[in-house]
Amino acid sequence: MIAALALPASAAAYVPAKPWPPAQGPGSLFVHYGEEHWNDDDGETLLPKVVEEAARYRPAIVTMSGDKANDGTREQLERWREIMTPYDQAGIPYLAAVGNHDRDSASPGLPPPGPLDIYKDVFRQRPYPMGDGPPPADGAYSPRERPAGDPDGAASHYFADYGNVRWIFIDNSCFQIDECDLFQEPSAQTMEGEGQFAFMRRVAREASDAGKVVFVVMHMPTRDPADQSYRDTTALNHVMGKGVTTDDNQEFEQVARETGVDGVFLGHIKGQFQYKGQGDIPYFIDGGAGGELYTEGPVGTDHGYWHGFRLVRVDGATITTDTVPIFVPDSIRIEGPDRVARGENVHLFGFGRQPVFNDPAKVEALELRDPDPRPRSGASLSGIGQWALLPGVLLLLLGLAARTNLAARGGLVTVLAIGGFAAVSVAQQEEPTSTPKDVLPTPARIWTSADPSILRPVASHDDDPRRDAATQTDSGVFRAICPGTTYVELASGFEAQRKRVTSLSASGPIVRGFGRRARTLERGSQKRVAAVRLNQPARVVARVRKGRRFVRTLSSSCVSRAKAIRWDGRIESRGRLRRARPGLYTIDVRVRSDRKVELRRYRVRLR
Repeated sequence: MIAALALPASAAAYVPAKPWPPAQGPGSLFVHYGEEHWNDDDGETLLPKVVEEAARYRPAIVTMSGDKANDGTREQLERWREIMTPYDQAGIPYLAAVGNHDRDSASPGLPPPGPLDIYKDVFRQRPYPMGDGPPPADGAYSPRERPAGDPDGAASHYFADYGNVRWIFIDNSCFQIDECDLFQEPSAQTMEGEGQFAFMRRVAREASDAGKVVFVVMHMPTRDPADQSYRDTTALNHVMGKGVTTDDNQEFEQVARETGVDGVFLGHIKGQFQYKGQGDIPYFIDGGAGGELYTEGPVGTDHGYWHGFRLVRVDGATITTDTVPIFVPDSIRIEGPDRVARGENVHLFGFGRQPVFNDPAKVEALELRDPDPRPRSGASLSGIGQWALLPGVLLLLLGLAARTNLAARGGLVTVLAIGGFAAVSVAQQEEPTSTPKDVLPTPARIWTSADPSILRPVASHDDDPRRDAATQTDSGVFRAICPGTTYVELASGFEAQRKRVTSLSASGPIVRGFGRRARTLERGSQKRVAAVRLNQPARVVARVRKGRRFVRTLSSSCVSRAKAIRWDGRIESRGRLRRARPGLYTIDVRVRSDRKVELRRYRVRLR
């Protein structure tokens, strides 16, 4: 365990010139997150930070999958709307789905579902189709016109098109899908008597047939891929109907497969997970926007419990997603050696502190790497089995029976505050888990060498293709090529840190000798004007100087044994080479390494 991880970051922290993942790129950029729960223990810190960082990326649209607050009261929903104000100020449209905690209910989040009256009123002025207000003036998305006969108030299910992408919002906040129609007025974009499954079939197929990318946003997932042993009992198997009282999970996946859906974005589980549904469709659970994490055990990369948001870039038919963590400013730390022998690899590790201060599930050292969980021996999600789920399910069934006569297919699910968290282990891999590796998203990050001639990045087996291969890697591994000192930067989102690392030379002298040849040079010819012989590799920097100004770089590379410095009488001017005027010039030759710079200067007359 690395005790130093809890220490404050050094003064070297800074904002990178460019964030990672890149803010600029081909196609359209979107943001998704869920489980905002602004009035959870740290929601007033986490959610505004998510809003701030997501807005810095200037996405085309921000989408959310629900649970804006804990109780669905007017005051709580209005406060959520205030927290979203930076999007309005920046001209970034946002569209939201309904979560079970967004409904007004005597027992918030529990079945039976409460009415949507308060929700529909609080968000009625949002731009159409989410609300009744005018759509964005810049025509950011369509449909643009509110149809006649549209019921007053915010919609529960609807769709919006941006370019070649259709976003479909489905309401399963009632613990199922079609049964939600019994507790709300249908959206204006549904036909009379049309349930949500029929609505989804119609608008998804229409978009697929038109060659659009089709995304669905809804609150509750169809599967729960996380290790259930860390959960509060009532949060086990956190899907529609707990997976035992409704067929909607299977039916939704089937409809998504049949209608050509390209991705489904979800919340409900407070953490970061992903899985593949029917037809190999990706399902993204982005439940780290503000709610306290659904774990009584460890947090971090190997368990899916951490806070952030998802970037979604669509370029034609190519879809790229990144899960971006949020951090306390200047809290990223880099651990690893300060010095490495030339020819050897150095492996650096990065950690960041997330803004959780009140809830026990503090993420004080989110490790920025690919997940590599240690499997629990003989355990799996299915191994936890129905017996482990029964106490929570029976509890909810009893409560439901006492309060409602919902149809037999009515779903059951709950989101409750969690207490009694176990101590969080910084060494995440020390805590075995039954969560499969492939359902754990990777925290976005990139490592960059300031001087790859000293430290060259070593690619991982799945390195990000967007990186600059000459300077960047997501592995944190660099090979010491030439003696010298440089910086390595770790960036995640708009937060970054850098570390100074020295590549060491071997014992004994580095330079064997310097030499020179030509003292005069005819314009248009080329001659050797200096030379260096080395006992071991070093960086040789040779430049032409006129007076006090350097006008040409002739060498800036790692040299193994010998280097002849040649000049053709040309200098650099406005990014191009041109013939220099006759006169006296200086050839400045420096040997740079991890030791004191060795310097020689030679005069050359250009005629």
